Amino acid sequence: MDSNEALCDIVYRIKTVIKMLFGGATFYKIFITADEIIAQNAMSQNPFTGNQQNIQAPVIEMSINCPKCGKLYPLYAKLGKIPPELEKQIASKSRKFPSDNRIECDCGFTFDLAGIRNQIENQFGRKIVN
Repeated sequence: MDSNEALCDIVYRIKTVIKMLFGGATFYKIFITADEIIAQNAMSQNPFTGNQQNIQAPVIEMSINCPKCGKLYPLYAKLGKIPPELEKQIASKSRKFPSDNRIECDCGFTFDLAGIRNQIENQFGRKIVN
């Protein structure tokens, strides 16, 4: 196959499209390619409902369930500066949105929050800050 340039180009393009589709999806997925390891990710269901684009809140609180065991993970995402007292209060009951977009559950399952991060940032028009 490597000797056939046209076929290599087609395969490369298909792999690129697959990566783009999986990168922005919000569902459980497993995929395998000849030169990459098996990847399994679960992007949690939408924790938001409705159109909330006009909300100017500096922090968003949400709860995410592990797709494998159902354990609840309360999270908060900062969209700007918040008073230290407020952050302490929120941090006492939930954890900060992970900067690597991943949560490893106690059951051993790692799930990806990149889709949730993208949705928050697009919906509210601001980036999540650490």
